[in-house]
Amino acid sequence: MVWFMLPSVLYSRFIFEFLPTGQVVPYHSLKPLLLPDLESFRGVVVFLSELLLVMFILYYAVKEVVKARAFFATNWRHCQVCVLKKIKAEHLGETIVCPNCQRPYNPFQMPCCPDCYYDLESSHKCWKGYFSLWNLIDLSNIIIFFVVFGLRFKLRGDVDKIQLRTETQFIQFYPLAWQFGIVNCLNSANVMLSFFKTIKYLGKVRALSVLVKTLIIALSPVFWFLIFFGLVYMGFAITFLLAFGKDAGQYRNIGSSYMSLFVMILGDFDYGAIETSNYIL
Repeated sequence: MVWFMLPSVLYSRFIFEFLPTGQVVPYHSLKPLLLPDLESFRGVVVFLSELLLVMFILYYAVKEVVKARAFFATNWRHCQVCVLKKIKAEHLGETIVCPNCQRPYNPFQMPCCPDCYYDLESSHKCWKGYFSLWNLIDLSNIIIFFVVFGLRFKLRGDVDKIQLRTETQFIQFYPLAWQFGIVNCLNSANVMLSFFKTIKYLGKVRALSVLVKTLIIALSPVFWFLIFFGLVYMGFAITFLLAFGKDAGQYRNIGSSYMSLFVMILGDFDYGAIETSNYIL
């Protein structure tokens, strides 16, 4: 069912799932769809703002490509981090040449060059340096921006093909609502990435640099802990699916079981349905 008042559309969808036990589980979804138009002043302003943002993203993407090219064009022999690792691994000696004054010195005993006080680089300057956390976040941010704008412009084209004022046949709005929902989901993820990038710039503040460095160092242990937690969580989700899935609707499939266990962690669950399904378990 569709109710619309240009340029807004409210798309409603009702689904009934018939379980093998005879239980009927209803679903409903109400999706507001804001149709893009160029007839109103607001629509024109939004369209021009999108074009300006696209130009900015293109400029940012070009800068990212230039930065990536510089990383991939640098040989590992000119990357001090790679050279030090090779020295440690192959026991080739303990002296390197300072890239600033060309003086050989031992970096394992002196933190900087004794003549020019040139500090060693702490990050890779070769292709390995491009795959750092912040560069991957920038790359993901740009890719999501391009996907979102591609879907936005496609949505505009699909809306222009529909003659809402003169059309006499049924109009299928669900594909448009689906695209609109995907755009909103991608935008929400992109907002999270954009604000996560502020941590990088907060690290430049002296009062917060220690906290930011601590968080970066803790990323690897937290990542492996989340993998371990995810495996245990998956085991519980499959267990509840097999044990209660035929009777309790909240565990009827793996997705519903995942979400129900997450709600259970927060302290809200239907104990009566579990007890009725299987008293022993």
